Amino acid sequence: MFHGLSRTTLNILIIGCLLFIAGVHLLTRQNDQDPLPDLTLPPLPQDHWKHWQNVGGVQVSWQARASDELHIRILREGTEPTNLTLPVSDWGRALVTDWPEPDEAAAASLIVTGPLDDSELRNIAAFIIRQQRLVATEAVAATCQLAHPAGAHWWNAQQQLSWATPTQLATTDLASGLPQSRDDWASFREAAARQLRRDLFDQQRSIDIFARVSYHQWPEDYLARLYADLGQAQMTAPQAFADCWQSTAKQQSDTEFDQQNTASVTHHRRAIPLPSS
Repeated sequence: MFHGLSRTTLNILIIGCLLFIAGVHLLTRQNDQDPLPDLTLPPLPQDHWKHWQNVGGVQVSWQARASDELHIRILREGTEPTNLTLPVSDWGRALVTDWPEPDEAAAASLIVTGPLDDSELRNIAAFIIRQQRLVATEAVAATCQLAHPAGAHWWNAQQQLSWATPTQLATTDLASGLPQSRDDWASFREAAARQLRRDLFDQQRSIDIFARVSYHQWPEDYLARLYADLGQAQMTAPQAFADCWQSTAKQQSDTEFDQQNTASVTHHRRAIPLPSS
């Protein structure tokens, strides 16, 4: 079909086809800098968890559930969770008999679920706090994690840490831990959102999660914030969290250095003897 065409005309046709193919490729390929569309996320379960902080600052979460027993989880500092199952009709006697008062107080959070109303569950929680000598945990200083929840969870996922764990980063070689492509991040945020929703629908997993939310004193809506952010955060989210975290860590380090330096100078001045008259 190309008989009779000059060499110049054929060259022009070939170049035109190559340019057309290159143009189509440029128009259709997804650049890593192109923003991802927001995910259409189904709603999280409406489990109606209630949250309360006693006068001593102990964080408590409870939920009324159809059950023949009370289920208690105590998450103490530095230990595995304590799980208690108590009869609804005589829970106080069972608690004192089977779980005596410990020798020392411990920082902890408390989860209570059972077939009782909010007032009764809160009274049970207050009794357990006193009987088990529970005291308040230390609230996390997690401004960066609250500002970039999806980015923070990226780093937690690399370390196989739970949803409610405060994120800690190494100070070097962060670049190798970042998403390597737009597709990497797209797959991660979709899988993470799906897993978080699945975990919150699972009764046992939700208890685990809310025990840690209470222990670290996260805002009540932290999981909802994380879920929403997974639906819209872009590939830059892990880097944004890392930048925030490193900046905050440097500010804290500088503040501690200044405080130590000031204390050292003050101590030195006090040690200098006054001249005698």
